[in-house]
Amino acid sequence: MKVIKRNGEYQDFDIQKIRLVLERVSDEIGESLNASDINAVSRVILRDVERFGEAVPYGALHEIVAGALRESGFDDQADAYIKGSKK
Repeated sequence: MKVIKRNGEYQDFDIQKIRLVLERVSDEIGESLNASDINAVSRVILRDVERFGEAVPYGALHEIVAGALRESGFDDQADAYIKGSKK
């Protein structure tokens, strides 16, 4: 699985990078996710990313992560994730 970056280059998809981002975002807002929470959100992300087949565009991946947070009941973390990515 690859991610199509904004500049058009391809990069290997790495769920560990996303897991780190989830930890950082939740810590920044003072609403930490525990390991079980991150595992649950990661499963939703992986499920949705696999629908793209060989490669997922960065913008779609961003929406998948935010949607997975919301689907898992972490609206505050989703808002912080979206806000952080606009910097």
